[in-house]
Amino acid sequence: MRLENERKMKTKEKKDRKEKRKNLTLLIVCFFNLYSFGQTQDTTVYINPEVQPVFKYEDCTDTYKSCEKYFEANFKLPDIFLDNGYMGRLILEFVIEKNGTITNAKVLRGMDPGLDKVVLKTIKTMPRWTPAINKKKIVRSKYILSVYIDWLYGTPKDTDNNAETEIK
Repeated sequence: MRLENERKMKTKEKKDRKEKRKNLTLLIVCFFNLYSFGQTQDTTVYINPEVQPVFKYEDCTDTYKSCEKYFEANFKLPDIFLDNGYMGRLILEFVIEKNGTITNAKVLRGMDPGLDKVVLKTIKTMPRWTPAINKKKIVRSKYILSVYIDWLYGTPKDTDNNAETEIK
């Protein structure tokens, strides 16, 4: 009788463990399904949205002039570069997020690694843009900016207006 009771208890314990394992597995699956359902976000980056992103700086009316004026006001050539002459174009690429901030900025074609870093730093400090719109939704978009630098030797006083921008 005692042996039979022990066997019944062992089989009951096994059934309980299986049931608990089954419930735990079900709970984990439900949790991950709910978690992944809540995490769906549109991470698509549009290259050519219906309405292009816009950058307004001070009293400028278009993106081209705004970028030019922003660079003239905020790009400062470090003293270490003053002894070298720089003349050429940098091609930059960045993503304008749905909230208008700039992310993933990188140099596609540069001139000098140090100079490229300074230009990237200036890009990353830009105020918010008006984001792009595609199918009546605000979307992330890729933007390519061409920065023309014309610096032929000089003094720190000359560094205020040493960059122009051009939109490609």
